[in-house]
Amino acid sequence: MYLSGETSIFGIIGEPIQHSFSPAMQTVAFQKCNYNAVYLPFAVKKEKLFQVIPALETLNVSGINVTAPYKTAIIPYLTEISEEAKILESVNTIYRKNEAWVGCSTDGAGFIKGLTEIDFLPAGKSIQIIGAGGAAQSIIYNLAKSNAKKIYISNRTHSKVLKTIQKYCTLFPNVEFIGGNCEQNIDLLVNTTSVGSDGSSISAPLESIQKAKVVVDIIYHLESALLKKTKQLEKTTLGGLPMLLYQGALSFEIWTKQEAPIEVMRHCLQQLIAK
Repeated sequence: MYLSGETSIFGIIGEPIQHSFSPAMQTVAFQKCNYNAVYLPFAVKKEKLFQVIPALETLNVSGINVTAPYKTAIIPYLTEISEEAKILESVNTIYRKNEAWVGCSTDGAGFIKGLTEIDFLPAGKSIQIIGAGGAAQSIIYNLAKSNAKKIYISNRTHSKVLKTIQKYCTLFPNVEFIGGNCEQNIDLLVNTTSVGSDGSSISAPLESIQKAKVVVDIIYHLESALLKKTKQLEKTTLGGLPMLLYQGALSFEIWTKQEAPIEVMRHCLQQLIAK
């Protein structure tokens, strides 16, 4: 594919940004679909964030992803955000709509889509969430939206748990939200924290693992100690690669209005993780 004046520009902003797999994943997707576009990483300093949207307009950028630490901080500079993004107070995907800049979140939907790889449907299920940060918020919202029955939420900062429960109880009155660890057998345990990213720390007590039928850890660059322990107990596990894959695929589809080449994107991620 030759670059020209017709080439669309996409990218990702964050700080740091060097570790991101998105440029490689989105680039192979554009190539597979013969979509004339490039995807670039943009490292943005905190004090320069207010200049991002004017810069995108000046350079005629078509859309961007947003990663840490700007998923919330970028919102005041956007023209419009989706209803989900308003609730989550977080965006990870921005696109142009005429002269407007619109923000939305594909993280939680990507997580739900990833669960299909292990044939897990949240409807009617009891679920334990470890963490109450940004990733947890998007996952909890989409699990509730998918008609989960009970959602337990545990976090080192209990005030975050209470605030989360208060918010979602109002939005989803048919879902039971409970603070703390599950007291009975559950269908799914999800780690949304970075605990375990060192390969040795474990994010959940053995008791919680034993109570769960399925365990998911959204850490994607290695197999966490949580998943290793779960496999020893001969339970179903899922790492973070599917969530990473599908949130990126949803961004691709928002920008291009084309179906994302999932297997090409998956292969790219697998190669990057294996390095």
